[in-house]
Amino acid sequence: MIEAINLIQDYHFASLLPDAQHAAAAAQSRSQECSAGIDALYEKRRNALIEECHRIVWNVVAPQLNLF
Repeated sequence: MIEAINLIQDYHFASLLPDAQHAAAAAQSRSQECSAGIDALYEKRRNALIEECHRIVWNVVAPQLNLF
């Protein structure tokens, strides 16, 4: 029974990764205009957080990349 459950989980988790890879490849090969607003919003939020960290004397470095 345990071997059967492990086999089902192996098939389930192995099938998720290729779909995510195909979606990521499709997203990266197309125009990035739709994410420009989201990117700017996250950058603004990141900068606000970094500024507040510096204000309370936490020495943090802003990452150079955003998620979107």
